[in-house]
Amino acid sequence: MEAIKKIDNKKVFNILFFVPFLLYLGVLYTGFFEYGFMSIFKNYIKINLSPTLLFTDFLEWGSVGSAMLNAALNGTICLLIASRLKSEIGGFYIAGFFTVVGFSFLGVTVYSSLPIFLGVMLYAKTKKVPFKNLLILAMFSVGISPVVSQISFKGYFPIYVSIPLGFIVGLLIGFILPPFSANTKKFHKGYNLYNTGFAIGIIGTFINSFLKSFNIIVEPISLMCQANIPIIVGFLVVSCIYFIVVGLIIDKDALKNNLKLQKYSGIPDTDFTKIEGFASSFVNMGLLGLICVLFVLGLGGYLNGAAIAGMYSVVGFAAYGKNARNILPIMLGVALAGLATNTPLSSSSVIVAALFATAVAPITGEFGLLAGVVAGFLHLTLTKNTIFMHGGMNLFNNGFALGLIVVIMLPILEMIKENRLKKQSIE
Repeated sequence: MEAIKKIDNKKVFNILFFVPFLLYLGVLYTGFFEYGFMSIFKNYIKINLSPTLLFTDFLEWGSVGSAMLNAALNGTICLLIASRLKSEIGGFYIAGFFTVVGFSFLGVTVYSSLPIFLGVMLYAKTKKVPFKNLLILAMFSVGISPVVSQISFKGYFPIYVSIPLGFIVGLLIGFILPPFSANTKKFHKGYNLYNTGFAIGIIGTFINSFLKSFNIIVEPISLMCQANIPIIVGFLVVSCIYFIVVGLIIDKDALKNNLKLQKYSGIPDTDFTKIEGFASSFVNMGLLGLICVLFVLGLGGYLNGAAIAGMYSVVGFAAYGKNARNILPIMLGVALAGLATNTPLSSSSVIVAALFATAVAPITGEFGLLAGVVAGFLHLTLTKNTIFMHGGMNLFNNGFALGLIVVIMLPILEMIKENRLKKQSIE
């Protein structure tokens, strides 16, 4: 508890703002030395007015500068809203913040997420609940934002119909998401940290099926950057090192104390900032981020928009349930599945699946390393197919697939654990 008292809300805001600040610096650099500011602005407008889907990599569809600007603005907006609402910053907010920033490279725009945010606000007002209580859910709701951009800009209807219709659909999704998300958590009992991804996967599947009934087919796409861009790699590495340094400044023993975080399973709702303090949590975030960078580059992969989204989801949840002990077996399981299915380990399908599969880190923490490996193995085989259920309109496809895996694995794992405990009690 003492570690928590060393840092107040305002300081946490300032620490987190370093991430958008780095991105703004990247925008300035690319504006001056590479693309020019007019090109960055045009590409930023382009990605906001495009029918984005899962695997619409803004580094490829737009430009490096416009993708960084999009991420910086979305991250800044999240921080300003939380500051205005005087929200208490903890591990779950940090997870949401990094999810928004990461997915701002892969499909999330201000335009597509705005009506969903407003829908959550409308629900809060209807239920007379302070919006700050639902702010984190609103942040995670950006995963379904492609529904808004698809309806608005794909050309299914005249533009004067499609834009209002897209806005209204987004508003309705935001309104129903809070109660729906609360209920889907019962399916996996918190073992899938990306619960909202599971919830919006179901919503996305319903919307996709509804559109198909009217012969409107949403085809998944794969527009990915196939290069390691130096400024992007530098941004990711610097941001990770930054959090390690900040953690050590707050508490010189933070690195040593980080070992305590490794004992937690990640279930239920393990907020490391409250349990072990911000210092150890920041160190954990930086270390796991560097592990992800080394994992991607070590396999010969690319730190493109999808990998950034996956990596930053790990970094964010490193303050809320993830540690090296409970994510590495899962990543190993995905790699083994890649070998077993003759899928190149350097491919985005393996790398992205490995990063996102860490959402079921509590499976490893609670049931052991082998369970984590099996979960990772199953994930690669399943996630390739679930995208066709929602047509790519759920950016959190991995969270959806992992929810299904937990529903399948959890009863078996609980039965094995119960039998083992009975056997031990008899002995």
